[in-house]
Amino acid sequence: MSPLRIMVFYDGGHVRCGQAPSRGGGTGRLDLAALQTSFGRWVADKTGSPPEVTMVVGGHYYDGRASTRVADNEHLENERNFELALKRAGIEPHYSPLREQWNGCAANGEPEYEVSQKGVDTALIVDALDMAYLDRFDVCVLLSGDGDFVPLVRRLTQLGKYVLIAHFETRGGNGVKRARQHGTNVSRALVRAATWSLNLSHLAGDARWHAVLKSRRHPRKGAA
Repeated sequence: MSPLRIMVFYDGGHVRCGQAPSRGGGTGRLDLAALQTSFGRWVADKTGSPPEVTMVVGGHYYDGRASTRVADNEHLENERNFELALKRAGIEPHYSPLREQWNGCAANGEPEYEVSQKGVDTALIVDALDMAYLDRFDVCVLLSGDGDFVPLVRRLTQLGKYVLIAHFETRGGNGVKRARQHGTNVSRALVRAATWSLNLSHLAGDARWHAVLKSRRHPRKGAA
């Protein structure tokens, strides 16, 4: 029996904004290696393909990256640690430089910059189509909720590929400490264009996905 080959493409902005709620009520963190394996099992169940011939053949992560004039040491350290986690999981990172526009100086005299992403989605689309035309996969897993990927998904299905849209749907955080935790949603047109969809935010209570969603409870005030 011919193998069923799965390629996973990660929209980094969606991954960062949509870290799934943990089963413990805090903020979940993905175990990337376990996630890749779980995608393989999920696709095998959906297609009826034997697990021994259903394999994830690659993973690719796309995101923007700030320069050192914008990113502080903590941010750079977190980026390095995350990049190592991607590599350990067998996921290839692809970074595009963020657009950085000087926005004056803060009260302490430090320069401030407004940053925005440019070209990240395009890089993902070009790579996914190249690999599809070269017949590198049978199933595309796209972890994103961005409606800009609708044309890509439609083209992949026209080429005879299965497409799974895996996504988060979360609310933004409240309060100063969680001000950067923006909610994330999924385009309904994207879901309709795909073969299947999977809401990762609904899996926190599913025992089969406990290895994927690492629970991190928020410490209570006064806790050590």
